[in-house]
This record gives sequence, structure tokens and C-alpha cells, in this order.
Amino acid sequence: MSNPLSTDLFVETEIVVNPFLGRNSTPILLALPVDNAARGQQFLHNPGAYDPDGDSLSYSLVTPKKAFGTDVDGYRSLDSFLGAAEEGGAPFFGIDPVTGTLRWDTPLEVGCYNIAIRVTEWRRNAQGNFIYLGFVVRDMQIIVGNFANRRPRLTVPNRICVEVGQPINAIITASDPDNHQIRLEAISQLFDDTFPNPQSYGIA
Repeated sequence: MSNPLSTDLFVETEIVVNPFLGRNSTPILLALPVDNAARGQQFLHNPGAYDPDGDSLSYSLVTPKKAFGTDVDGYRSLDSFLGAAEEGGAPFFGIDPVTGTLRWDTPLEVGCYNIAIRVTEWRRNAQGNFIYLGFVVRDMQIIVGNFANRRPRLTVPNRICVEVGQPINAIITASDPDNHQIRLEAISQLFDDTFPNPQSYGIA
């Protein structure tokens, strides 16, 4: 964007009040809105969003704004800064509309980049149709550096379908190609103390 140090950044939320759909809460995003990336390495980020009412969420990228209805000046999407894909194939920048995972494969230049993620909320009505409830916009900064360090590799289980009240036991492992120490962290609505009881969880 033009003159980033003197540009105001504007984020917004829209809430649709529909008395026929009952109470509604806006989505909650658990991951921090700043992250580091390495030049020439694939970058992945997920905002860790969930809805307290169990509504469905979808994700899209929008142009950052400096005021209501006004985009920042001179903004270029990050797909203008694509290097060679890490594992071959076509370079890519985008967000998965279902999972919310952002992928930048790969950052071309060192610098600070700004993006805006729109999280849209939907609720299924009695007829099975999804009704629009509103959105929140998250402004995020990605700091790209020349890092020799390579990111850890995760081994996670496949998707699990579980019945209500049944426990889940899963093993997630990580290895580091540079033999550095690894700390595993997890963020989830499941770890929120306001989640309906009964609940139990643990990380070993």
C-alpha cells in the first residue's frame, strides 16, 4: 500500500438482527493477527475461528480499508509477491473458504505485508437453507524475513467423526529438519472454560 506508516487501518463487523433466528454471537478468532514467514518457504496460517452459537463460518480475502467503504491506497494482493512453489507446481496465494487456512507458496520478497480476512457467519434454518448473519473482518500482518531455519513437520491424524459423549484419543507428532527443540501448542474452542460440560481434555 502507499504510505503505510501514515495510513489508517479500518476493520468492521456487520450483524444482521433477525428475530426469527434467535440469539446470535459474532465469531471468535483465537490465533494472533501477526505471524512470521520465511522467504522461499510455504507459509500457512489459520485464524482459529469458531462461533459460540455453532453457526457455520466461511472465509475470504478482502482488500484492507482505511475508512468505511474506502480501500487503502495502492494495495497489491500478495499474489503479486509469489516466488517458486516449495514443492513444485504453480505458486499460490489464497485462503480455503471452508477451513480458513491461508496459504502463501511462497513469499518472494522480505518485508511486512498486510492482509484482511473476512469471516462470514451462516445459520441453517428449519427448511435447511443457510441464512446470512453477518461478518467480521480481521486485519493481519505477515512479516517475511530471510530465515535459514526450516519449519517443523507435523504428523496429524485424519479427520475423525465422533459420537456425542465419546472420547477421542489422537497422537500428533512433530519433527524438525534442523534438529531444533519443538514446542507443540493447540488452540481450540474445546479448551475454553465456557464450553458446555461435561468436558475433559489434555495435551501430553
